[in-house]
Amino acid sequence: MELRWICASLVAVTLTQPVQPQSSPEQPSSLLGYSSQAVSPQKEWEKKFRDGVVPGHIRENMRRLSARPHHVGSAYDRDNAEWILAKFKEWGFDAHIETFNVLFPTPKERIVEMTGPTKFRAKLQELWRPRRIRRVGSPGNFGERGHRDCPLRRGLARDQAESGG
Repeated sequence: MELRWICASLVAVTLTQPVQPQSSPEQPSSLLGYSSQAVSPQKEWEKKFRDGVVPGHIRENMRRLSARPHHVGSAYDRDNAEWILAKFKEWGFDAHIETFNVLFPTPKERIVEMTGPTKFRAKLQELWRPRRIRRVGSPGNFGERGHRDCPLRRGLARDQAESGG
């Protein structure tokens, strides 16, 4: 019963509060944290920044960075880092790559094995080949034709055929 009264009181207080109209963004003094003299230059800088962001460039950069797997310490990870460094230098930044030694455990050998009723050992090899940019289906599909192009499924079928399963 008390909870109902508390809720009803909160609703009543909320509904009876006067609504404060917000100032429109066109007013020069509407930018919090800036004096009235600094508002115009700040808005010009923000407009320059917004005009410089091109969705097509972002899309191409993301395609370039995610074209192949790039876990810590891999060759493509280094290639990505060098590409990003070149971009920063192209944009006028004084940039360099720093190396950090981190603990990133990776297994030297990966085994998936079934010991019974029949012995089966899966071949865990990735079949790498360049993909087309266009993706069809879910992110788990590796090719345009979906599951039929998926190297994992082809390998699974081959492994089952070899084991008689």
